[in-house]
Amino acid sequence: MAGLDLQSLLIIAFACFFILFCAIGGFAVAEQAAEQEVGLETGGGSSVVIEALNIASHLVKPKLDAFDTGNMSPLPIPGLNPKYSTPAAYLSELYTYLRDSHVDGYPADNVQCVAFVRAAYHMAGFPLPTDNGGIALAKDYWTGAASWSGWKRIANGEGLPSPGDIVVLDHPGEAGHVSIVVSVMPPKQGESMGSILVAQGNAGYTTLTTQNDPRIPGINVPAGIPISILPYNPGTNLVASTWRSYTVIGFLHDTKLDFTAGGAALPVVGPQCMQMPAGMPSSPYVQVAWADAIKYGICPRYFVRQINQESSFNPKARSSAGAVGIAQFMAGTAPTWGLKVGGGVDDRLDPIKALDASARMMASAYKNYLKSNPPTIAYMKTLAAYNAGGGNVGSGSNWFSNLKKEPYNYVISIMELNIPKK
Repeated sequence: MAGLDLQSLLIIAFACFFILFCAIGGFAVAEQAAEQEVGLETGGGSSVVIEALNIASHLVKPKLDAFDTGNMSPLPIPGLNPKYSTPAAYLSELYTYLRDSHVDGYPADNVQCVAFVRAAYHMAGFPLPTDNGGIALAKDYWTGAASWSGWKRIANGEGLPSPGDIVVLDHPGEAGHVSIVVSVMPPKQGESMGSILVAQGNAGYTTLTTQNDPRIPGINVPAGIPISILPYNPGTNLVASTWRSYTVIGFLHDTKLDFTAGGAALPVVGPQCMQMPAGMPSSPYVQVAWADAIKYGICPRYFVRQINQESSFNPKARSSAGAVGIAQFMAGTAPTWGLKVGGGVDDRLDPIKALDASARMMASAYKNYLKSNPPTIAYMKTLAAYNAGGGNVGSGSNWFSNLKKEPYNYVISIMELNIPKK
């Protein structure tokens, strides 16, 4: 591939991948050139998820179709909106909003699905265009959102949602239903279907959260919050309803929430990023790596392929060059990312710590490369830097063809690029 210029590379890469956006990310520098760690920024989608979970925890079970104004119990997850100085202030605002949003003909404490969704966005500080009403039926949110500025509609089967997105369901002759996406998880080992977790009002639920629920990465979730699960096919992205006669129309995504608190989006390349690749080993750390990738805003599919290439998910792996552990950290790089090495301690051998550090490092380098490269090229450079060190990733139109054989093939294999190997 000598002589491959940037224009040709872009044509090849973008013919394979579309650009999606996600809500969270980290900061700068590649593995060997990494000098400092900067904290994770939290995007608006995470705020909506947290408020949806908070609200669900304060609704009256089993249908979650009412609220008790006397329930002033602490919020299970601290609210991110600084407008509310105390839980009492939060709940006072919530109950007032729900009471004002109740459907005519129902009790004043009634919480219909539409009121729940509007309340989650309202309490997170991102009010919907329908914050004070405007769309009567839940299923009509799909057509209504076509005119909302900054919103994207994802028809069922055309892609997967992001945490915080609105699920819209149809039901012939009835109002339909809406809910909030809490997380999107790939199929477990040996299973063919993935799962989309949702929080909602005026509906039954299928499970309760566990303490620090691994199905909701990035949020310290307490036990006992009611959620429901929708299965999806990772090959077609089709999402099924678990309610008889209800069908999923699609998802509503507010692109304004893709931007972090620092004002910069962290794009992820490829709609296939939410599809678990075939051939992964039977290891519990595959799911851990997937969750870490989502947490830090990098492509989950590429990250599990990357770790598989590094160590085959073996926590005790060692290379002849001195790299150790599931993520193959060098002793000089590991402390930069919070991994202790020395004095009888080697956190590189702790797969949980190592995977978290590896995902943070990838997100930081990716964001740095995004400053001067389109997303696909930025991700390619990030992988090359992880493999060979940032100092070995050049610039200019021939940067990729000038890479040595190992990082060149490393990038192609992980990102499944239609480019011959060296």
